[in-house]
Amino acid sequence: MSDVQTTIDAFFAAWGEHDADAMAAHYLEDATTVIPGSYQESSAALRDYFAERFAGPLKGTRTECETLNVRYLDDDNAIVVSRVGMLFPGETEVPKDREQIGTWTMRRQGDAWKVAAYSNASAVR
Repeated sequence: MSDVQTTIDAFFAAWGEHDADAMAAHYLEDATTVIPGSYQESSAALRDYFAERFAGPLKGTRTECETLNVRYLDDDNAIVVSRVGMLFPGETEVPKDREQIGTWTMRRQGDAWKVAAYSNASAVR
């Protein structure tokens, strides 16, 4: 498991706990996030976005993430491509129409990897 994978796994573990603060802690302060229908320009905005949704439409959800590719640009920067899917309560498999391909731009900050930018789009062809 790569160091960047540790950060991604921790992010989705925080999702499973519906802990928006812990999720945002894996992002740089000025990180950008683009997900269908939404754009955030900071880790604080990301935290607020997920806190609101965990109290409403994303309540009880969990995610699955499979890393497809990790490319280190240098010692401190990496790009990760992953397949991501969200499951609602009672679901055991991610429906095809909810599969996403995500791109993570990661930057090392001290001993930890942080998300500098994240974007995803539908994996359905």
